[in-house]
Amino acid sequence: MNWDAIGAIGEIVGATAVVLSLLYLALQLRQSTNFARMEYHTKTIDSMAPSYHWRAANPHNARIFREGLQDFRTLNADERVMLDSVLSTIVLSFKDILEARKNNLLDSDTYKAWEGYVGALISMPGGTLWWEQIKPGYTDEVQRAVASVIEKVVPYDQLMPIVFGTEAREVIPDDS
Repeated sequence: MNWDAIGAIGEIVGATAVVLSLLYLALQLRQSTNFARMEYHTKTIDSMAPSYHWRAANPHNARIFREGLQDFRTLNADERVMLDSVLSTIVLSFKDILEARKNNLLDSDTYKAWEGYVGALISMPGGTLWWEQIKPGYTDEVQRAVASVIEKVVPYDQLMPIVFGTEAREVIPDDS
């Protein structure tokens, strides 16, 4: 065997090693990206937990949430602060969702669910009044996104009338 043949074999082995290394790195990158997406999906769910826990904590909080979204003005100052905190947390989480979507860290189904949730809340009369007051504090991108989701969805009280007590009630005749 001459030196040219040995050199050619060395180049083939080296090129094969480079290709295998690149394939391995691509696999690692894909796994890392999938893991990051899973983590972000979990984070989006976790970010809503305090809002749900607050509403479910007691009937007073549930009433503030329900009545405030129907008409924010019916709440007293302390109750407005409480509902503002909840709604601000939801919109700030949505801001993070927008960023994750822009960076391909969030699947479209999760994003659509968030659009529906945020839009359904903010499109209610009290939510709209609250949003008109607070939206200047958010970036143009967040303002556009919230405006877009408000246009796309049915308000929460129409989507879930039983929760808000706005459902048509069947009148059962009194037999007495």
